[in-house]
Amino acid sequence: MKNKLLILCLFIVLVFQAKAQKPFLKVDSIRDWKIVFEDEFNGNSVDWKKWNDEYLPGLKHGSYSQPANAIVVDGELRLYIRRESVLGSTWTSASIFLKEAIKPYTYVECKIKPAQCTGVNNAFWLANRTEKTTTWKNREEIDMLETRLDTGKHAGQAHIGWHDWKSQPYLLDSKGKNDHVAQGKIIYHSYDKYEIWGIFFKENDYVIFHNGEAVWDGKSHHVYPNQYYTGIGKFNDWFDKEGKRAYGKWGQDDWNYQAGFNGDNLNLILTTYTWPEKWSPITDNATDKYMAVDYVRFYRPSTLLNTKPNEYFPEVKRALLFKNNYSLKKDQNYYFSAIIEKKKDSPIEIAFADSIGSAAFSVGIDSMNALFIHFGNRMSNTSTAYPSNSLKRNFIQNGKKYLIVIRVTAHKNNGIFDKDAISFSTFPLDAFPASEEPYFYPNIDSTGNTSITSGWDINAKNHSDISIHLAQVRSALPITDFKVGNNYKSVLPQLWIGPTAVLSGCKMIKPKSKSTVNVHLSGKSPWRIKYLVNNTEKEATGIVCNDFEIEETPSENTFIKLLEVIDADGKSGYIDGEASILILNSKNQFILPTFDTFIQPEQTEDFSGRLTLDIKGDSKFERQAYLSFDITQIPQNKKEILSFYVAKNVKKLPMKFSIQYVDVAINETLRFFNRPADERCFEIARIDIPSEEKANIGVDITKEVNYLKEIGAKTMNLRVVYLEGEKSNLVSFIQGNGQIGTNPTQIIIL
Repeated sequence: MKNKLLILCLFIVLVFQAKAQKPFLKVDSIRDWKIVFEDEFNGNSVDWKKWNDEYLPGLKHGSYSQPANAIVVDGELRLYIRRESVLGSTWTSASIFLKEAIKPYTYVECKIKPAQCTGVNNAFWLANRTEKTTTWKNREEIDMLETRLDTGKHAGQAHIGWHDWKSQPYLLDSKGKNDHVAQGKIIYHSYDKYEIWGIFFKENDYVIFHNGEAVWDGKSHHVYPNQYYTGIGKFNDWFDKEGKRAYGKWGQDDWNYQAGFNGDNLNLILTTYTWPEKWSPITDNATDKYMAVDYVRFYRPSTLLNTKPNEYFPEVKRALLFKNNYSLKKDQNYYFSAIIEKKKDSPIEIAFADSIGSAAFSVGIDSMNALFIHFGNRMSNTSTAYPSNSLKRNFIQNGKKYLIVIRVTAHKNNGIFDKDAISFSTFPLDAFPASEEPYFYPNIDSTGNTSITSGWDINAKNHSDISIHLAQVRSALPITDFKVGNNYKSVLPQLWIGPTAVLSGCKMIKPKSKSTVNVHLSGKSPWRIKYLVNNTEKEATGIVCNDFEIEETPSENTFIKLLEVIDADGKSGYIDGEASILILNSKNQFILPTFDTFIQPEQTEDFSGRLTLDIKGDSKFERQAYLSFDITQIPQNKKEILSFYVAKNVKKLPMKFSIQYVDVAINETLRFFNRPADERCFEIARIDIPSEEKANIGVDITKEVNYLKEIGAKTMNLRVVYLEGEKSNLVSFIQGNGQIGTNPTQIIIL
């Protein structure tokens, strides 16, 4: 009898595992899936290493979101609605999001039971929560489910839809208020039981599912049938503001608005909050009700995770004959890669052709180190095509080894929206592995102009039905490790496919105080890392979370450096970064800014005479800080730490700011209306803001200072802006220029 029970239990476990390995889809065209993330909520609390609490701006329909309302119990996540007042609210609610953004071609599945009451919105949705938002990027929202109990229908009224919030700052409705482009649909569903909702998020479009059936692809609308494709419907032609930069609208005949999506960073969010309507009023019955979530799972097609190339050529001479044909007359992506080392003034070109030598396309690097693509009668070049022509970036440096990657995006049909595309990028071999594919944005004009959000260095589009069978190298320079594959990972170097570990952090503490620095890991867990602490080797083993904290209690300035990362298979990988724990010492050498200020919208006052540098993320009341330093005062071969003192953190919440180099002059005439364009500000670091006030924080800028000095620059201009956290929170540092107080903003020289 015991054996029978054991066999039955094993059978049940195996069946469950088999089901968990593929999403619940009634029609599954992919079939071969791999689960890449899951949270079954089997613990005793929310795993805050995976999730983060979302601080909704202010009160949402009278409710205040707080982490205390997110509970894990009885194998499910519960997001509670409670009748209590916090900061003037009538109710409290909960909203949490996954720290890791979703990747293209991911099926996200969630089993949900809504709060069993009226007047409460239960949401399963996607929006950016971990990257900086601008008017051209990271402001898309996709709602897979926003449901409330409809008292008239005795069912759940579920809204599914999309919102392009990028358009909000410059679009006005009929009343003159800011508005945005959006559309959706309503479906009714059972409200009193668990149901499975999902989204297959592809590269530039998606399909939403309910109980395994596709219910909407975002393209249809009963009032604006073409708005998904044209952006015109709710508003008339409005692309004069961000048409080119954000949406790649350069006058091409195959331009597609695609719901405003242009590679926006998207995090999964689970939310409950009060949202009363006549058909769903809020009552005392909502007290202590909750949305229950049984699980969250992410799946990706196994074919995209395959790391083996179709073909591999260790050495390349003049020509390569492929074993397979790679036809552009089918819906398929192909990838080609090689390792090159370019010499001065020596152009490189790789031409692809069919079996009889008819040209398909060619890619290369010219004598000026610009990248180019020649595709039929179309030519694209990084020196002339936007945005590459506006970026201050060396795509190639002579005498340095690079991985070059070529993507072919083929289409079976030959309609106006079915042009094939060639994309081309270079990656320094000694830089951090580009293990995830650059974002491909299909809006490309005849000369390669596209959106600033495009991840590939250069692109070209044209029609072709050719079948690629060979490649010819037009260069005497050595080219090695030529690979051909059906996905990006399959053509990467082996070192780039293994684990990675990135060390970061610069803490400033009193002697013999505990402090930590962060190591972010990727790859197959558990990991083992080796690292140096002031020349003493240490090791940490059995690490299972992507973020690991190295803890030290130093009595002197402490510098930490990674030596090795090893994954569960015993494979070594790529390491990067250094960290510092510095002892506060008034004897440290330092320089103060020659100018510093902050700016905010609709304010013309010169804030450079204030005591503080204020920073805030709310678009209506935004604050940005600017600083200039005379770097000629900094001696050679020193370490430079940009140091701030957190004088004020109004809401006592953790934040993250972006430190950006500004390549134009800044002075006392700086105001919000004439601030440097975002394209002239380049992120060099990120800094974590603690929840507590009266804290010293810092970030290592040694590499950036050395680079500026190498090119002969005398001044380092910086911008500090909001990146993550509660947008309405205000953080204040102490200004450093012309003030006599303590703890000024400064560069500490070690």
